[in-house]
Amino acid sequence: MKDDPAAPAKPLTWPVFLAQVAIACAVAFSLYAATIIWLVTPYVNEGSDAGRVVGVYEGYDRVLTGMDPSRRTVLFWGSSMIREGIDCRLLEMHAPQIAAYNFSVSGDIPYRRLVELPRVRRVHPNCVVIGVSYPEVFESRAPFEDQVAILPASAYAAMSADARALLEPRVTAIAQRSAWERFWWKRKYTFPALCWKLGLPDRSNPVPPGYTENLKSPFVYTQSLPATDLKKYLDSRAGCYPPYTESEVAQPAQSRSGRSLKLIVSELEAEGIPVELMNMPLHPLLNAAIATPRHEALRDYLDSLASPAVHVCDYQDALPAGCFTDLVHLNKEGRAVFTGLIGRQLDNASHPVLSRSSVE
Repeated sequence: MKDDPAAPAKPLTWPVFLAQVAIACAVAFSLYAATIIWLVTPYVNEGSDAGRVVGVYEGYDRVLTGMDPSRRTVLFWGSSMIREGIDCRLLEMHAPQIAAYNFSVSGDIPYRRLVELPRVRRVHPNCVVIGVSYPEVFESRAPFEDQVAILPASAYAAMSADARALLEPRVTAIAQRSAWERFWWKRKYTFPALCWKLGLPDRSNPVPPGYTENLKSPFVYTQSLPATDLKKYLDSRAGCYPPYTESEVAQPAQSRSGRSLKLIVSELEAEGIPVELMNMPLHPLLNAAIATPRHEALRDYLDSLASPAVHVCDYQDALPAGCFTDLVHLNKEGRAVFTGLIGRQLDNASHPVLSRSSVE
């Protein structure tokens, strides 16, 4: 006999209600987990700026696996200035006995790079070339949250006590997030991940395919701004372009970046890893706006880190305006010129860092 539709519905019991809620929660969590695993995580690792941090961090294992004893391994550390300035494929053509790797991270500072010290110790390259400029010495800002949160807590636990002591409480809290907290944090990427999956551009500076893991030539910029536009920009700001230009000369030894750079150099030196500190080229218009005392403060601080195993080179005013895409980044032509300069320098048998007697 069929149920009478007019008959009153059976009352919903608490066990049935709780079971339905549990099933709904399980389904919702499963959908969220599937979204994170199959959509968001691939986007973060392959299509986002944060993915570059992962690609570089995991890149040390790739370098270690492919090391050739007959070639000298050189790692380039730095921000987008290194990304735009060094083409490792071209450098290896200039100096075939060198295996070069571009470990640049856009917006990077020495403070964030501290987490990679245990990785570089494992590789133990013949040299680490650190591209520096005014941000890498004078700034006291912390890394972006994404650059910290994207790596597992174990990466920060492996840091030396001195390196961990430099981390401010907020950065430490992000670094110590559990795997679940990181899993939940990735939800912020859902919309850009969906756009990425559908091939829809959702921002003006998309990450090109392969960029996150490219350790040879990961450059992005292709167009150069006219010098007249750059001059108008500086004039509109009365020549102010922090942290390159400031009214007062800060003390690099007191800044978070300066202290981090000093610790990086000392730890690499203690491990017997030669270091090349390279003051990166700047556009002549920007150089003209930088006060001499500030340039001297940068140069003096870098010179204070020099030792028989730490070599300092100042390329700040080495290249003409035609080599730049903007005030601080090299264009295609500038990249070729600068890479050639570095290749010849590293290939020099008398180089104080990379001479055969110092690496064998």
